[in-house]
This record gives sequence, structure tokens and C-alpha cells, in this order.
Amino acid sequence: MTKANANEVVAEKMIIGRVYKLTNPNCDKCYVGSTKSKYVSIRMAHHRERNRKGWQNYHGLFTNGDPHVEILEEVSYPDGCDWMLREREQFWSDENKENRINVRRCYVSPECKKILRDKTIKKYHQSPRGKLALKKGSIKYKLKDVTVTGLKRAELEKELQSVIEKQIFYQIEETSCSEVPEKVPPEDHQDLSDEV
Repeated sequence: MTKANANEVVAEKMIIGRVYKLTNPNCDKCYVGSTKSKYVSIRMAHHRERNRKGWQNYHGLFTNGDPHVEILEEVSYPDGCDWMLREREQFWSDENKENRINVRRCYVSPECKKILRDKTIKKYHQSPRGKLALKKGSIKYKLKDVTVTGLKRAELEKELQSVIEKQIFYQIEETSCSEVPEKVPPEDHQDLSDEV
């Protein structure tokens, strides 16, 4: 084999992920998850900890010990394409939707992400804070115009200062009203292991 051929035949590193389901014979609920860990027991340890610390409600899956772990599917995918594993996890989660405890979606297609993003942006722009941000941007754009001078510029600068003060008020109000937990648990569907 020549050097050129050897460079062309670069094998892509493949990851083997597993989609699993947690069940308990004393409970009609299930949890569908995925992991790229070599051993599912590593992921199970994370579930055990989240249950023990009360970070997640497993609806009785951990009553009388650990739940039963069933491997639903093994997924082989190129390194860096974790979405392929999440997509299969979403398939199995949908298959078990009648009794699953999963709250969050595992996978959202790029098309759905765009729709959700657009809805979120629209909702923000309709909120008081969003309206202030749009107004601030409009005023700053007008102030960039060098032909705006004198009284008009002074009015715009005064209006900009008023908008900034309102934004600060909203920030202070939001900060004082929100409760910050002592410890923030990791994401619900995050594979916490570094092992592959």
C-alpha cells in the first residue's frame, strides 16, 4: 500500500453508545436514557446519586434497590456525532411515552430547533425586556448618524439613558426574586462520564 492510499484509508473512530431503559417490578414507570460509557454501570451510578441527593424524582424506580437495566439498542456512530445516539434515545423514549418519567426531549431536529428558537425570540421581543432591547438598539442606530446633532441628539441620548435605567431595574428585580440553589445538579439527560 502506498503512502497516498494509506492517507485515504483513514479509519474514522467509532463510538458505541447504548440506549437503555430503567424499570422496577413494583412500579409502572420507566426511564429511557443513553450513554456512551463503556459500562452502563457508570451511568447507573449517576442515576443512583441523583436519586439519593433528591436532584431528580424517579417515581419509585429506586424503591427496594436499583431498578432493572435493559439495553434497548446499541448504536455505533462516528466520534463527534452524539446526536445520532440522542436521536435513537428519542425514538425509544417515544415508544415508551405511556409510562416514561423523562420530562425533557433527548433529541430535537435542526428544523424543530429553528422553529423553537424563532418562537422564543418572538416571545422575548413581545416581553417588556425585549421591547426595551429593541428600543435601545433603534436609538443607538439613530445616534450613529452623524447628521443627528443638537437638540435631536440630546433627546435621543436622554431616551437611551431612560431605557438603560429601566433595563437595570428589570435586572435588579429579576436577581432579587430568583432563588439560587446551593448546588445545581447536572443536566437531566447528560452522560456525565468521560469514558468512551
